Amino acid sequence: MTKMERKQRRTGRNGWGRTALTWLLAAIILLPFAFAVWTAQKPRDRVDPSYYYLVESKRLPEPEVRREIEVDPRPLRVSLMNTIWVASLSTVICVVLSSLAGYAFAKKQFTGKQWLFDIVLASMAVPAAILMMPLFHLTSMMRLYDSLTAIILPFGVTGFGIFYMRYAISAVPDDLVHAAQIDGLSEVGALFRVVLPTVRSSVFTLAAVHFITVWGAFVVPQALVDSPEKYTIGVLLGRLMTDYRGLMWNDIMVVVLASIIPVMILFVIFDRWVLRGMQAIGEERDA
Repeated sequence: MTKMERKQRRTGRNGWGRTALTWLLAAIILLPFAFAVWTAQKPRDRVDPSYYYLVESKRLPEPEVRREIEVDPRPLRVSLMNTIWVASLSTVICVVLSSLAGYAFAKKQFTGKQWLFDIVLASMAVPAAILMMPLFHLTSMMRLYDSLTAIILPFGVTGFGIFYMRYAISAVPDDLVHAAQIDGLSEVGALFRVVLPTVRSSVFTLAAVHFITVWGAFVVPQALVDSPEKYTIGVLLGRLMTDYRGLMWNDIMVVVLASIIPVMILFVIFDRWVLRGMQAIGEERDA
């Protein structure tokens, strides 16, 4: 056997090994999703052992048993509409404000610029759980508690959004901005009519990442709303898991699937833009 043949055989074995490993990892990743689908379509008496305990127990009176095993319908449709509204509006606000701030950090010179940017970077390290009580107190003072506005405003601008747009806009040549201003455009006009179209892949990336983040937000909305008609999908899932002594896993999995499927579709639609935006940031930093 020649050296070339041995090399080809090793390459073939490595290729089969990589393929098998890829399928194994895919199966591990998809297993929880398949389990959620399998559980969601089952009745409660086939997934929750506490159901049998409540039915067979002689300690609880009949009305108490009936109250435990008969669950009121959950406002899934209302929660989905609230989540769509909160995620969409906060994404638009975040993209606009992050673009304005990123443009200032990338193209303008002003006193304290580096200090302010360091504060932006430091804000990215603050866990969301730490902000629950300050946001609760602030929204109560502003009389915004238990409203969708109380959820939208904290997500209206993020440190990551400013950081990301700053690096994206830094890749735009200064001469292009100066040429737009010579043609009569203002600073804001040059940003929205010249700069952002040039880095549109980064804009789509930020919008997709932020939308997915807000869609799956769990900690902050829990502290800011209380009425069922203001629930987002994350709040609904949290309350569904704590309102009853017996966890209704089939209902929980229905809510989980309702929260996962839309963002999966969104990522499939915009994955090309997300990859382009990430690649553009990497190339700009390498340069």
